[in-house]
Amino acid sequence: IDDDKIAVLKFEDYTGDKELEVIGDMASSWIVHGITENTVAQVISPKVVNDYTSIIKSQAGAVADVKNLIKTYFKPEKVITGGFYKENNKLLLQSSITDGLMDKTLISFETIECDSDSPLNCIEELKQKILGYLAIEEKKDNLGYLNKEDNQKGAYFEETPPKFEAYQYNLSALNHIDNDSLHLDFLNKAIKADPNYFEPKILLITYYFNISDYRTTDSLIKKIDMNSKLSSRQKNYLFEYESLIK
Repeated sequence: IDDDKIAVLKFEDYTGDKELEVIGDMASSWIVHGITENTVAQVISPKVVNDYTSIIKSQAGAVADVKNLIKTYFKPEKVITGGFYKENNKLLLQSSITDGLMDKTLISFETIECDSDSPLNCIEELKQKILGYLAIEEKKDNLGYLNKEDNQKGAYFEETPPKFEAYQYNLSALNHIDNDSLHLDFLNKAIKADPNYFEPKILLITYYFNISDYRTTDSLIKKIDMNSKLSSRQKNYLFEYESLIK
């Protein structure tokens, strides 16, 4: 039994359109591939779950319930489920992550919308959000701080997980903190990949403040909408720099 296993179930089709059924397979396989490719965790795919279900159903007198099967045989740490439906010409994709017993929802992602003719756009965006959550969320303690390897506390800026691509760019920026050109390039790429990602914005503000470029620092602060979905912690970081500038 490994505690980093994640079961990904086939996404439910709520469209009533037989031609769109394949999207359920596409979504789950795309997410499985993303988790595996980035070595985030071991994955139990929908195919494995279905194969086991079929085997148990074939046994005399056995009743195969997917939820019980997952809890009894696979014992994952987390389970990813989802579904999709159609509204006019838009495809709406939903997903959540539960604990291994499927009794507690750890996160429900905001509904993702795209053209029904381009389902991979929705699926890729969802994959990025799931990978971002898996990469960051487990590192937080109950006060919202990151636990570092040396047991020091590092501030955690996000209320919601960033897209994984943006998270990777931000990591690269931190890994090149002694190279101004690369540091700034990766920070800007992180912000472009996920405009809602707060940490690279505050790191950019910090950089310009530290080199005494207060005009640019002030401009970057004013670019962030204080009325948007900012947490009290995020606002406090901005208030701190506003006060320092004044």
